[in-house]
Amino acid sequence: MQPMRLTERIIMCAREQIADLKMKMEDMSQEFGEMLKETLDKMSEKIEATSNEWEQDAGGGGNVEKKLEELGVAAQ
Repeated sequence: MQPMRLTERIIMCAREQIADLKMKMEDMSQEFGEMLKETLDKMSEKIEATSNEWEQDAGGGGNVEKKLEELGVAAQ
């Protein structure tokens, strides 16, 4: 059995590094996706809470459009 040549060892090492980096990128991608989901969930909760407050302030929800007009926001 003949020992590996230097270039073959360098290539093998580079391939191992690439595989490790790919795994790290996948992990980071999953973590980022989870962070985005958490952010979306928090934003949705805040929007829901604000919407409920507006409905209570407007006396039942029929006046939400009126409140938007008062604030200068056009409902679309």
